[in-house]
Amino acid sequence: MTLKSKRRVIDLAVSYRPFILVIFAYMLIMSVGSCIFWVPLALRGRTDFRHLYTAGYMVRSGHAHELYDSDAEFKFQNELAGPLAMTLPFNHLAYEALFFLPLSFAGFRLAYLLFFGINLVLVAACCKMLQPYLTSLKTIWTWLPPAILFCFYPITAALIQGQDSIIMLTLVAAAFVSHRKGNDFWAGVLVGLTVFKFHFSIPFFVLFLAWKWWRPALGFLASSAGAIGVSVAITGFGGTAVYLRSLVSMSLELKTAQQQDFYGIHPVGMPNLRGLIYALTSQHLGHLWMQILTVVLSAVLLLVAARSRPSFSLAVLVTVLVSYHALLHDISLLVLPIGLLG
Repeated sequence: MTLKSKRRVIDLAVSYRPFILVIFAYMLIMSVGSCIFWVPLALRGRTDFRHLYTAGYMVRSGHAHELYDSDAEFKFQNELAGPLAMTLPFNHLAYEALFFLPLSFAGFRLAYLLFFGINLVLVAACCKMLQPYLTSLKTIWTWLPPAILFCFYPITAALIQGQDSIIMLTLVAAAFVSHRKGNDFWAGVLVGLTVFKFHFSIPFFVLFLAWKWWRPALGFLASSAGAIGVSVAITGFGGTAVYLRSLVSMSLELKTAQQQDFYGIHPVGMPNLRGLIYALTSQHLGHLWMQILTVVLSAVLLLVAARSRPSFSLAVLVTVLVSYHALLHDISLLVLPIGLLG
């Protein structure tokens, strides 16, 4: 976007300032109202935080080798977070459990509240880091930069669920700042640390290579290799093999509503390219063909991005779209390209 076109967009936004204020007031009410309604349920263990908290506890208590054992997960989740008829599988690399190990010293409810507070601090840290790059938004409204972050509903969903998406957002925001400051190797290191959600981090790496961003690619390889090594050390080769088999099962065994409920994965509701394809074709194509179509169109989108002018914001947007697995809280990442439009 040229400087002249940016100026035109900002001038147009300024003319609609009252409308923008109303929109953000509504978003704030929705976010606060959702927290008031859902947090009490989350404190009773009806939240994604239960499997992250349990993973931290299992590593701390010497049960790391059982981290991907569904029976063990079910047992510990019900003991620690309260009874629930289903298991929320821990399906990330084991090193992520180290993030939650310190919280496992507290009871589930206190740990959830502590993590809620930590996530709020991380959102504030993102706002602080990105402040120098959002100055044009202040022209529209002084409080617009923090409003974009704190009123963006996917971030609210991540707060309520006790999800790790805000950790990922913080790492990616820090990577963007490092990139803008010329510290490309460390930008790659920070993106590589997001490999606990490898379905997001791998598209980043692909674009680094396609754009010949060699230093970010090298940093990514260094940190992601370290994270994988630590994960294998935590669970052992046997636990890692179980993890890999579970990933394959979760990808292939989603042909029926019962299987989707079992894994807690519903492709038709995903806010990405895969979700769009499943929503449009699930009545016409079989599971295998929908997967093939998803892979092909994702590859096409990556190719288009690879041939476009390199941009960190573009990398974030494409990553979200082509990620094989995404839920509402995962698209917290989109605050970056949204905020940087100005």
